[in-house]
Amino acid sequence: MERLLASFEKIKTVHPYVHHITNAVTMNDCANMTLAAGGSPAMAHAKEEVAEMICQMSALVLNTGTITQDAFEAMLIAGKAANENGIPIVLDPVAVGATAFRKRVNEALLEALDIAVIRGNASEIMTLVGVSSGRGVDVAVDLVFDEEKVMAFASEKQTVVATSGAVDFMTDGRRCAYCHNGVAMLSEITGTGCMLASVIGVGVGAGNDAFDSALLASVMIGIAGEEAYAAVNGERKLGTFRVQLFDAMATMSSEKINALGRIDVDGACF
Repeated sequence: MERLLASFEKIKTVHPYVHHITNAVTMNDCANMTLAAGGSPAMAHAKEEVAEMICQMSALVLNTGTITQDAFEAMLIAGKAANENGIPIVLDPVAVGATAFRKRVNEALLEALDIAVIRGNASEIMTLVGVSSGRGVDVAVDLVFDEEKVMAFASEKQTVVATSGAVDFMTDGRRCAYCHNGVAMLSEITGTGCMLASVIGVGVGAGNDAFDSALLASVMIGIAGEEAYAAVNGERKLGTFRVQLFDAMATMSSEKINALGRIDVDGACF
């Protein structure tokens, strides 16, 4: 927890610039969540300028939610420029199992680029590790999540894998952590996973450890969700909940994280 609090304070000091090549559905929410979390967003997608743009940034978030061939080519250009300049990359392989093209694109990105953090739901992550699961953004109801396979995948790819769910699971192949913060209503508004990837981008963009950044972002989004849920008194007021989610993130503090964060690291509950 001390490392997470130090990472949070570093974000507030650095105010990192986070470049996104992300999906059209959630672009505005990702930009605003980046701002709320303490970063500054950029959203340029044209392959003619992404290499130049990324050199001015602190992190790169790639999201394949509304992927096209042009967007894929821009991601490769931006990703290679990021790798060459030591800029960390967060990959959100949205609905990776839905189509052959989508799966091929995500596998190509993983092959061509060094990725700091991969963030997805359980179905998306299990598809990446070789267990076909789910067609879209929803988690397959019969999914059996295999933590050992995910750990092996993270170790092989030398990356951090952050899996969202009722309990979020993070691993770098050696360390494991679980975040118990959050509410079910987070899954009822579009893009909370995409926004989580943006917050991870803010963390790594500030120069924080990738594993700590993934865990911190899960805690922050989870606490914000809990506060938003309390603000709507548990009623299904999804519009109000969405607004309150941004407000809660914008007013996040070390005190809240320390008091409300519920994490397990290697099985030891903090």
